[in-house]
Amino acid sequence: MCCIILSVLLVPVTYANSATATLSSSVTTLKVGESMTVQVSLQDVADVYGIQFELAFDSNMLKLISKKVSAGYSDFRDKDTSDSDAPMPTLYPMTRVNMGDKGFKRHLHLAEFTLEAQEEGSTTIGLSQLKAVSTETFVNDSGRNDLRVIPMESGAPIQITLVSNGNPSGGSGNPVGEQGSSALKPESSSLEALKEILNQLDALKAAKQLTSWIEALETQLTSSQMEEIKQMVTHSMNRFLDIPVHTTVKNQQTLLTIDTDTLKSSIQSVLLLQSAASKKDLHIEVQTFIQMTLKDSDQHPFLLTAEALQVLADAKLDVKLKSSGAVLLFPLKTLHKDKSSDILTTIIRKDAEDKTQNSATYRPAVVYELKVERIGTDGKEVISTFEEKVVLTIAYETKGLNKEKLGMYYLNEEKGEWEFLRDGRHDSLQNTFTMDVLHFSQYAVIEFSKDYADLSDTYAEAAHAIDVLSARHVVQGMGDIHYVPSKSMTRAEFTTMLAKVFRWKEAAHTNVFTDVPKGGWYTGYVEAALKAGVVQGDGEKFAPDEQITREQMLTMLMRAYAKVEALPEASSETFADDLQISDWAKSSIYQAKTLGFISGVGNNLVAPVQDTTRADMAVLMFNLLKRLEP
Repeated sequence: MCCIILSVLLVPVTYANSATATLSSSVTTLKVGESMTVQVSLQDVADVYGIQFELAFDSNMLKLISKKVSAGYSDFRDKDTSDSDAPMPTLYPMTRVNMGDKGFKRHLHLAEFTLEAQEEGSTTIGLSQLKAVSTETFVNDSGRNDLRVIPMESGAPIQITLVSNGNPSGGSGNPVGEQGSSALKPESSSLEALKEILNQLDALKAAKQLTSWIEALETQLTSSQMEEIKQMVTHSMNRFLDIPVHTTVKNQQTLLTIDTDTLKSSIQSVLLLQSAASKKDLHIEVQTFIQMTLKDSDQHPFLLTAEALQVLADAKLDVKLKSSGAVLLFPLKTLHKDKSSDILTTIIRKDAEDKTQNSATYRPAVVYELKVERIGTDGKEVISTFEEKVVLTIAYETKGLNKEKLGMYYLNEEKGEWEFLRDGRHDSLQNTFTMDVLHFSQYAVIEFSKDYADLSDTYAEAAHAIDVLSARHVVQGMGDIHYVPSKSMTRAEFTTMLAKVFRWKEAAHTNVFTDVPKGGWYTGYVEAALKAGVVQGDGEKFAPDEQITREQMLTMLMRAYAKVEALPEASSETFADDLQISDWAKSSIYQAKTLGFISGVGNNLVAPVQDTTRADMAVLMFNLLKRLEP
């Protein structure tokens, strides 16, 4: 595997806007000994000062013979070895030439590479190790100035087929058919012409030209060529639905908004392309929303006029508002109620201080205040509850925080307290939390820490598990400052913890178990476990206050796990006390061993009828949690 790395010198740790890096090539099929060009570009980005990426390919199948950096960027080691036997350099530090060129760009060309086919086969060219910085600076935790990172996403890798030099179906430049003639006729329908069309900023003009290009396509294209065209057209159609934002002044208030004519033109462009593509059997899946990108530095409210909302209703498109730190996806029904009301959305990033309460510390990574108002003839009305769920995504900056202890919270304004949102979905690779919400308030990503006074003698694995599970609000202490790690667990306590790990919603009281009272602290969770088919009791009683044995807990756990994942083969390595394990529990215990949930209590013993302590239970739940998380 060969890699080309373009890099900047500073190592920043925080974020500006976001971008997508894509690859495009002149061919999808290439003869051995002939060459192809690969272009690297960024989509939908602003103020890219420095950039690095890795161009990854199989050096046994492809050889890099030249490169050309965009005129807008400088390469500190500008070297072209096309006339030399020396290998191409692998590191290309690049920075933007014009420091003042900070404007938004839908398409930014970075570099072009020429590669030569070395041997037959199929291979890919991809992008990885992406990193970019803007000119914006900040003071990091060490008190030094750093540049802000622009989060990067990588587009799909390019699939390339390399064929024998004598194979009549191969080719370079434009793809060729079986008879060696151009598969894309006339010349205006070449892939190069397609790329020029897609680079245009005028959406409607590009759509019309692209429609003509699609209509001119010959039918004898290979499946790989059709897939490449499909990806390009799909990206173009989605780009047309990314509507530019501008400022306006209404009632002496500065607002962000979109131009309704531009919106209509963009939707018309997509409809034209869909019609042309369907006639050529190009089945394109287009996004079902329009997207507007807002700058964090310009936190004015965003206005959608009644006219624009009606256009979206006619086109059946939802609304996505995107800043560098928060993304809101609104079902149109939540916004469009009548033909005369405008919608005003406010997204404000707020500063928040650490808060200590009941021996627990709440340390916010990021806080957003969100509000939606309907403006009609009678004035403004805050939309307090949505009819359909709005998808909220919040990005956070790590700033030395412990990712394992982060969670999504909202501010309960009546209590003045942060409340944990168990349904928040954490993407630790992208540093985001996502959740479906039915109302707006202040939402935050917070690191939660709980200090217990009785964990000093607890073994390290259990202490860490208790720390993380407390932050996830799966376990809690016996009072404010004590966890009581050696205390035996009850069936009610275990079932409650299990329900929280699997995110079961508390269920209504059914009176199936005569000893589970209505309104008990554990009742909703026991009912949820009953509904999931995880608890059984003895048919009449659940015995919530009885201590739970290790084989009982593992049987319940594996029943729950089977609801979300396929169960593995049971481990063939038996415990020394295997004869003490009840027949109904053996498969669960050895499946749990296979998954690494348990390893025994020492001396190859599982102690199946021994009670489970709160410390041991925390370790088991922590192992389960890590297995369930992506």
